[in-house]
Amino acid sequence: MLNRIVIINSQLFLKANILISDATGIQLAAESNVGKSSLINTLNFLYIIDKSKMRFEGDKTLKESIPHYFKNINQSYILFEIFKDGYWCLLVRANANNDIEYYRINHEYKDEFFFRDEDGKQSIINFQDVQSNFLTNNIDFSEIQSENLYDLVYSESKKSKAVVWVTENVKRRG
Repeated sequence: MLNRIVIINSQLFLKANILISDATGIQLAAESNVGKSSLINTLNFLYIIDKSKMRFEGDKTLKESIPHYFKNINQSYILFEIFKDGYWCLLVRANANNDIEYYRINHEYKDEFFFRDEDGKQSIINFQDVQSNFLTNNIDFSEIQSENLYDLVYSESKKSKAVVWVTENVKRRG
């Protein structure tokens, strides 16, 4: 079950942290142009495995939307915290090739993995230091290859730790 969505350092959010585990429904209400659609469109990164099928505000493609969601490729992240027999996170980040990479973190989300407190101010940690934080804390952190992403997110087995359970009628291809 999707438990939390965290957006760090996008064009609209320094940090957005939306806990949805206890919610039976979520309502987003705010003025225009404050990020409601951007927040909803982050679900593309979790639920749409085929990058060519992702669509964002104004029918923009993934390539067109990367600068919006990842302001700094070394310090911008989207995290989806999942709870299924324990916590794990799916981390999404942009790379220098204007593409996205996925990583699995076998731990719940914590601010201290991504932010450093200095004189009462938070600063975002660069990706190399984020990786170091996981290694130092003995937390399994690994890149997910595109061909394995579907099986991590979708499964027919309720015993799996996948995000979405599907029936045998759902086809991966075709």
